[in-house]
Amino acid sequence: MQPDAARIWNIPTALRPVHLNNPNWAAELADRMPPAQEVGVGDEAEAVLADLLGPTSGATNPPAPPCARSSTATRSFRWAATLPFDETALQSYRSQLVKVSATDQATYTRDVLLWLWDLADRARAAGIDIVPTLVEVAEMSSDADRYGMGSTRKILLDLIERARV
Repeated sequence: MQPDAARIWNIPTALRPVHLNNPNWAAELADRMPPAQEVGVGDEAEAVLADLLGPTSGATNPPAPPCARSSTATRSFRWAATLPFDETALQSYRSQLVKVSATDQATYTRDVLLWLWDLADRARAAGIDIVPTLVEVAEMSSDADRYGMGSTRKILLDLIERARV
């Protein structure tokens, strides 16, 4: 049975507020079920995201994802739809970088920067050289400085120093 498309594109639990004045906010957030799973569309949202991003494995020079620079995903889908992540696989890092490119920094550049820095640090710790992938994905990314913190292309290229192993 296919889920209602509106449930995939509009995941209301993804936009719940986090009450930072609650001293237990971090533990409560960690205990929450992932938003897409909570509403019963986690697998479907992952499949839709993978389709939107296009081929992210196997090809030496896969084409840019069809949704790059024109993502139609809603804010909640962009935030809640995730792809599996294997810290030991370069293709997992590539998939995450392609999602950043396709969503063109989403809504909060600061959050994207923190997440990208963490990804680069994890890749370096695992001994994975993501520099060529950063260059590749940067080439398919937008040059528009959407929020005054640099374009997606510039952010990815600036990440190279942090990712060097």
